Amino acid sequence: MTLDDVTGLLEQNQVVVFTTYRRDGRPQMSMVTVGRVGDARVVGAHNSDPETVRLTLRDVYRAAARKEHPDWDEYDRVLLAEGRAAILLAPSRMYGNGV
Repeated sequence: MTLDDVTGLLEQNQVVVFTTYRRDGRPQMSMVTVGRVGDARVVGAHNSDPETVRLTLRDVYRAAARKEHPDWDEYDRVLLAEGRAAILLAPSRMYGNGV
């Protein structure tokens, strides 16, 4: 399964249960907002130039909210001040209707 195979599912479902596994094998489940954004990696001030971080965070907003932000300048200022980063993940398995 590739991300291209599940793009339709991601477009229909904005919130999912994301499961990771602890060292002892117990699952850790969290509700997360999802959307399709580029490839899987971490984009933040520690490893990317400021313009890449700014544009990636905007892409994350667009994918999750499915709309444009009403004030991109404010959005950029707030996320920069908070030191936000984007964690882009490629799932190894997905379960759901229509998968």
